[in-house]
Amino acid sequence: MASLPPKIDQRTYEKIVEQTEKLAQQFTHWKPGIEKTDAGGALIRIFARMVKLIGNRLNQVPEKNFLAFLDLIGGQLKPPQAAKVPLTFYLAEGSPVDGLVPARTQVSAPPAEGSDEEIVFETDRELVVTTAQLQAVFVIEPGEDKYSNCTLEATGQKDAAFLAFEGNQAIEHSLYISCPEIFSLPELTNFQLIISGDNVNQFPNLQLNWFYWNGSKWEEIETPDFDSNNQFTFSNLPIFTPLEINGQQAKWLRANIANIANTSISNNLPQITNIQGKIDINQSNLIPEACLFNNSPLDLTKDFYPFGEQPELNDTFYIALHDSFIKPNVAITINFELTHQPVNTEDLKIIWEICNGQEWLKIAESNNIQAQLQFPNLENIPLPSTVNGENCYWIRARIAQGYFGQASKIRKYPIYNEVAIVNSSSSNNKINILGSASDFLSNNDIVRLVWIENNTEKREEYEIKNIQGSTLEFKTDLSSKAKQKGNKIFRRDAITETIPPTYDPPLIKSLKLKYKFELEEYSRYLAKNNFNYSSPNPNNNIQPFTKVLDTNPTLYLGFDKSFENKTVTLYAQVETPSPSELSVDIPSETVKSELIWEYSSNSNWKPLGVQDETQAFSQSGLIQFIAPADFSEIETFEKQLYWLRVRWKNGNFRVKPRLRRILTNTTWAIQAISLQKEILGSSNSEANQVFIANNSPILWGQQLDIQEQQIPLEIESDTVKVVKDDVGEIEEVWVLWQEVPDFYGSRSNHRHYTLDRQTGEIRFGDGRAGMIPPRGRNNIRLSFYRTGGGKQGNISSETISQLKTTIPYIDKVINLEPSAGGAEQETLERLKTRVPKQLRHRDRAVTLEDIEDLAYEASTDVARVKVVTPDLITANFSSLNENFWLDPNNPDISFEDFFKQKESIPKYDEFKQTVEKINERGGQVKLIILPYSSKHQPIPSLALLKQVETYIRFRCEPTVDLIVTAPKWQEVTVNATINPVSLQGADMLLNTIKQSLETFLHPLTGGKQKKGWQFGRYPRKSDFYAIIQSIPGVNYVESLETEETETNSSLSADTLIYSGNHTINLKS
Repeated sequence: MASLPPKIDQRTYEKIVEQTEKLAQQFTHWKPGIEKTDAGGALIRIFARMVKLIGNRLNQVPEKNFLAFLDLIGGQLKPPQAAKVPLTFYLAEGSPVDGLVPARTQVSAPPAEGSDEEIVFETDRELVVTTAQLQAVFVIEPGEDKYSNCTLEATGQKDAAFLAFEGNQAIEHSLYISCPEIFSLPELTNFQLIISGDNVNQFPNLQLNWFYWNGSKWEEIETPDFDSNNQFTFSNLPIFTPLEINGQQAKWLRANIANIANTSISNNLPQITNIQGKIDINQSNLIPEACLFNNSPLDLTKDFYPFGEQPELNDTFYIALHDSFIKPNVAITINFELTHQPVNTEDLKIIWEICNGQEWLKIAESNNIQAQLQFPNLENIPLPSTVNGENCYWIRARIAQGYFGQASKIRKYPIYNEVAIVNSSSSNNKINILGSASDFLSNNDIVRLVWIENNTEKREEYEIKNIQGSTLEFKTDLSSKAKQKGNKIFRRDAITETIPPTYDPPLIKSLKLKYKFELEEYSRYLAKNNFNYSSPNPNNNIQPFTKVLDTNPTLYLGFDKSFENKTVTLYAQVETPSPSELSVDIPSETVKSELIWEYSSNSNWKPLGVQDETQAFSQSGLIQFIAPADFSEIETFEKQLYWLRVRWKNGNFRVKPRLRRILTNTTWAIQAISLQKEILGSSNSEANQVFIANNSPILWGQQLDIQEQQIPLEIESDTVKVVKDDVGEIEEVWVLWQEVPDFYGSRSNHRHYTLDRQTGEIRFGDGRAGMIPPRGRNNIRLSFYRTGGGKQGNISSETISQLKTTIPYIDKVINLEPSAGGAEQETLERLKTRVPKQLRHRDRAVTLEDIEDLAYEASTDVARVKVVTPDLITANFSSLNENFWLDPNNPDISFEDFFKQKESIPKYDEFKQTVEKINERGGQVKLIILPYSSKHQPIPSLALLKQVETYIRFRCEPTVDLIVTAPKWQEVTVNATINPVSLQGADMLLNTIKQSLETFLHPLTGGKQKKGWQFGRYPRKSDFYAIIQSIPGVNYVESLETEETETNSSLSADTLIYSGNHTINLKS
C-alpha cells in the first residue's frame, strides 16, 4: 500500500473557528455571545468552513503532484486482463470430413448473476476439428522395465492424473509353454521340461517366475528345480484352465522375468530350439467323469447302486474314464468302497468290457463286486463311444448270468364272494335260489352256505353238480340247516400270488480310478516381449526374452484414424504439482528437459516437429503440428492404431510431470471481442490530435494503421501494408504505428502514439516529440483490437457452450476446465505502489526488495511474493571483533590456515560456524510465489515458476543462488461446538460457518482485512471466536479447538496457513 503524503494544512474545522475567534477578539472589539448566536459568530463559522474546504483541496496537492510525477515517468494503469479457457469442439455424429472452426469464433456463457449480458469468449486461432480420436495412451519406462496404461485417465473416463514418463506395471517378458496331452491330465506330479538351445544354462540366472492360469488370473507356482541336463522339474502342479494366447487356445505354463533391465545376463540371453515335456503318470483316487446305470446317470457324491436297486439280467454299470489318461499300455485299477456287501446266487457272472468304437470287447470276468479290480497294460485301449448321449472312453460291467438275492415264487389264495340267497329246498341235494343261478354260478363250482344260529355264523361248503334255471343240484346231500330259506350263498374263487424275488444289490460308497503310464511330447511355445508375440521360426528357434526396444522414457498416444495433412491441435491438461513437491528447497536451475516427438510410419518412427505450449509438460497448453502424409497404422501395445510418441531424451524435470486429459479438437479462447478496421477519423495534420475508439477497455495487442501517400523507406517492410488494384497499381499504403507510454523519448520522425486503454483515447505527437499523422480522409484506423476482460470471465467448467454462429459439421462446444486469469483494471492505489518501485529498481534486481518487486512484473499471474534468505550469523557473533579480521600483510591465507591460527581466541566456535554458513549458503535467495487462485492452497505451475525464475535471473547478479518455489504449508482445522439461536435452518448455518472459516483462512484473500495472511503468521483462537460469533443464527460458541501439524510458534518465515476440513457441531 502506498504511503500517504503529509497534509499541508492539518487543522480541523473546530481549530480554525477557535483561531479565527481569537484573532477577531485581538484585532476588534467583538466578543462572542453567550449563546453564540450573534452575527459575528456566524460569519466566523462560515469563514472557517470555507477555509477548511480550501485546506482540503490544498492537502490534495501533494497527491496530485505525485500522480503527475508518476505520469511523467511513464506510469500507466494496467488494463483489464481477459480470462482464458480451452474450448473443445465436437463434430456432428457421422460427419464425413473434418470441420474447420475459424479464428475469432465466438462462444458465450450464460449471464453472470445480476447481469443481462452473455459472457462472450473468442477463439484465438483457427482449429481443424478432426474425426480422429484418442483411443489409447501408454507410458514406457525402460530403465525400470515398467509401463502404464493411462487410457482411462487421458480420455477422461477416470478423473485422475498419471505420470507422463513413469510406469506402474512390469512389462511382460514371458515364455508360454503348452503340452496339450500332459496338461490335460487331472493331476501333474514330477513333470519335467527339457530345454534345448543356446545359452539355456543361463536360465537359473534369469530369476524366472512361473505361473498357470486358474480361470480368472495367473497364479504363481513354486519355482522348479533346474539341473545340469537343462531340465526343469515341477512337483504337484495344479490343474490348468485353457486360455487363448495369441489366437491359440490351450493350457499354458508361463515363465516371465520381473525386470529384464536389472538382469545380470541381459546381453547373453538364451535362445531355444526345442522344448520337450515328460511325465510319469501314477494318478490315483480319481473320481470318474461319469457313471451310468443302464441309461440313468448316477450321483457319485452319494452312495449309489451300480446295477440299480433290483439288478436283472443284462443290467449294465458304465464308468466314464478320463480322456487324458487313456494311453497305450495304460494300467487301470478300479477301487470300490462298499457300503453293503451283497448276497448273490452262485451262478452270478459279471462281464467287464471296453468299446473299440464299434463293439464291446470282454476284458475280464468276476462273480461279484470286489474291492479292487485291475486291468494291467491294456494293449487294445478303448476308443470313444457314445452312451446316453455322452461321448467318452467307457468301461462297463454287465450281469450275464445269475443275480443278487433270491428267485421269485407263486402262491394261491381262496376267496368267497356272495352271489345269491336260498329261496326254498326241493330235495336233499337241491335248492332254489332267488334269480337265475347260471348268471353267477357254473357246474363244479364250490359254494359256501352261511346262516346264523344262536347269534353265531355257521357255514358249510358243497360242490355243484348241475344247474337248471334257479335250481342248484349238489353232488352231496345238504344238511337241514343248510337248506333253510334265507341262507346266503358264497362262491369260492382262487387267486394266484407271485412272490417277487428278494434283491440284495451292491451299494457303493465311493469309486476311485487309478492310472499308470509314461507320457512324452514335444511342447508348443511362444514368447511375448514388448507387447508383441513371437512364434518359433521354421527351425523352431525362438529367443524367449528380449529387452525393451525403447531407450528413453516415452509417452505413446494412439488414434483410431489418420489425421489429414493439416494443422492438428492437441491440448494437454497438466496437473499442478502438489504442495509437498514444490515446498522442497531444490535449486530450480537444472538441465532443461528435452522432449522428442515422433510419429509412426510404414518404415519406422520419424521425427515430428511440434509447437509445444506446455514447455515440456510444465503447464497445460496446446501442442500443434502439421500431420505428416505418411502417418501410418502400426501395432503396438497389442493395438492397431495410428501412434504418436514423445521421448524424454535428456535433461531433468524439477517435478515429474503428471497429466490428466489429452484432448483433441481443443483451442484457446479469451473473454474478449475482436474488432477490425475500425476507422477512428481523419487527420488534419495538426499537433496533439486525439481520437477515441468506439469500444473500451482496449486489451493488449492492438494494431493502429495510418494511411500515407507513399511507402516509407526508413521503416521495416513488415510494418507496411500495400493495397493494389487489378493491374498492380498501388491504391493504398497503410503503415503500422507504435504505441509508447509517453512522447518524452520520441523524435519528430517517430510514428508513435499513446493509448489510454480504459477510455480508448488515442493521442498523437506534436511534430517535435512524435510524428503528426499526415493529412487524409478516414486515414486513421485500428486495424485490430480486442475489448473485454475482467473478473466476470472467470467462470466454472461446462458453462461455455453457446455457439454464436453456425459452423458446418460442428455439433457442440464445451469448456472442460474453468476459465481463469480474468482481472479488473489495476487500481490507482496499486499504481502508486508499483511505479515508484519500478523507478527504484530500474528493471534490475540488486536488493531483496528488487527481487520481490520484479517477481510481480514477471507475470500477471503472480499474486503474492516472499523473499527468504538463510540465517548466516551465529548467536553471540560480532563482526567488529578485531581478533577475526584478516591480516593485511597476509590477505591470501586459506580458511583452513586462518582457523588454525584463531583456535585459541574466545568465541572461536561462533566465528567458525558463521564463516562455514557463509561459504555454504551465502548468496542463497529463496523466492516464494503464489498465483491468483480461489483454491485453499494456491499452487504455482512449474511454468510460472520457470517464467519468474528466468525473468529474475536475467536481471540479477550471476552469483545469486536463486530458488524459486512454493511456500511450505500449515493446515489449520477448527473443531467447534456451537449453540444456535434456533434449530431451524441448522444445515444452512453449518455450511455458513464452514464457508466463513474457509474464507477467513484463505492465504490470499483471508484475514480481518481480507488481504491474506502473512508468512509465518498463525491465527489466534480469538479470531475464530469473533468470526463464528458474528454469523447470524449463532447464539454463542461453547467450545473451540484448533488442529495443526506444527505449533504456531514454530512456523517458519516461508510457511503459510490454509484452511483444512472443519468440524462444527450444533448443540441445543
